[in-house]
Amino acid sequence: MLEARDFLLRHKVGRLPILDNNKKPVGIITEKDFVKAIAEE
Repeated sequence: MLEARDFLLRHKVGRLPILDNNKKPVGIITEKDFVKAIAEE
């Protein structure tokens, strides 16, 4: 998760695809997901 967050910040993108072991897309993680995770702590 931290690696994904750092990538979002460094490259100024708002979302990243989540890939399975076969490199097939299975979801998307967004900036909002990180904000929600922090708020829930």
